[in-house]
Amino acid sequence: MSPPFSSLVLGGVTCLLYYRLIAHQQGCEPPPNFRYKDPIFGLDCALGTQFGIPSIARHHSRYGKTFASKFILDAQINTCDPQNIKAIIGGNKEWGVAPLRLPGMDLFCGEGTITSDGPAWEHSRGLFKNMFRTSNIVHFPILNLATNELFSHIPIDGSTFIHTATQFLLGFNSLSRSGDPQNSRMYGDIGSFVRDFHDAMFYCGLRIILGRLRILVPRMKVEKAFKSSHEFLDFHINEAFSEKISTASADDGSLVQGLIRQTDDRIDVRNQTIQNLMAASDTISILLSNTIFLLSRNPEIWKELRREIISTIPQAPTVESLNSPGLLRNVLFEALRLYPVFPLLGRTSLVDTKLPTGGGPSGNSPIFVPAGTRADTCFYALFRDEAIFGPNADEFNPKRWDTIKPDSWIFMPFGRGPRSCMGKEKAMLEASYVMVRIARKFERIESRDDRDYRAEMKLTCRNGNGCKVALFEK
Repeated sequence: MSPPFSSLVLGGVTCLLYYRLIAHQQGCEPPPNFRYKDPIFGLDCALGTQFGIPSIARHHSRYGKTFASKFILDAQINTCDPQNIKAIIGGNKEWGVAPLRLPGMDLFCGEGTITSDGPAWEHSRGLFKNMFRTSNIVHFPILNLATNELFSHIPIDGSTFIHTATQFLLGFNSLSRSGDPQNSRMYGDIGSFVRDFHDAMFYCGLRIILGRLRILVPRMKVEKAFKSSHEFLDFHINEAFSEKISTASADDGSLVQGLIRQTDDRIDVRNQTIQNLMAASDTISILLSNTIFLLSRNPEIWKELRREIISTIPQAPTVESLNSPGLLRNVLFEALRLYPVFPLLGRTSLVDTKLPTGGGPSGNSPIFVPAGTRADTCFYALFRDEAIFGPNADEFNPKRWDTIKPDSWIFMPFGRGPRSCMGKEKAMLEASYVMVRIARKFERIESRDDRDYRAEMKLTCRNGNGCKVALFEK
């Protein structure tokens, strides 16, 4: 055995013994280990769970609410236990996202709320402190315009319902400006931007999943998607700077306008805009698509929902009426429960730490977690726990929400803690508004596709089979 190799082996053994000693002193025991078909790299677990989200729930059924796995040389904890989830995302500074996300996303969007920890994250979060007030995120005239545009394209395929995110972020409605040659010259090709932006998100997600193997992602395709997205956004950011007006308030206008009041760094403005567009662009469309997908297969619930909306929500919906308890809110909650937009949240331990439960034969002992360990919290599995959500948790039953009141650390479709989605109120209000308009206009809804939901993971998770339905006014 050569000296360098023997030193490496000795160092690894010493490190392992040290961690076992520390774990023993803290009363920690290891969780169950995933049993691999590929014991060297662990590809069957790592890639299988990322490209087949329901398989994670099956792994948890087999190994328990918390189990250990690996990907190449990286250790990983997988959990759907609420105690462990709270410990991981609940606000302490022992866990972060930068080691996991930044290497895969830095070329596209640099540091921001999605990719950074510590002071960089605090800076990014602080820029948006006043921009997600209800008065600034809900613009009913824009929603009305976008929904009318949606109706003009019925029948729909479920891929995208609404793109009001561009109004909030850049200051214009992409739907009202799409398909016009003059607008393409003035504002850039919006359709091309949307395609390139989604490609960029896919490549970012793939680079994160592959970790050390991210170099395998085709460089030319990555650079093309990133470059074209940057050029489109830079145009609008430069326009905003040229029209910059000094004002003390950032309550009105677009997110970009709010950002340029606080910084002159155009790259920083672009990075923050991209990261918020990532969070906003798919969330609402996926929630609506999944809701329609489920309702099309449950026509009786659609009829009941339509009756309730017509009788209880005014023709011109208000924030209060859209937020009120009822079947509409239950339907959206049930869609988010069955098909969460964010089924997995990943973190990396920044220091040696521990999780409160999941170790040992009983599964009740704490788990020692060395610095640099990845942890995936699986909401897809948690939200289907029959002990929490009742019998037949795999079935669509909005009325279960009349009797269950899960803790906010159990049902958290937009995350929880300091990193929870800033746009969650925007997403729920806009989805509610569009559902009200659809229910008022269409008497019947029918599914035109008998395929099951197929999870397609990017940075968010959508139905890879789409949502093929028919809507009837009479």
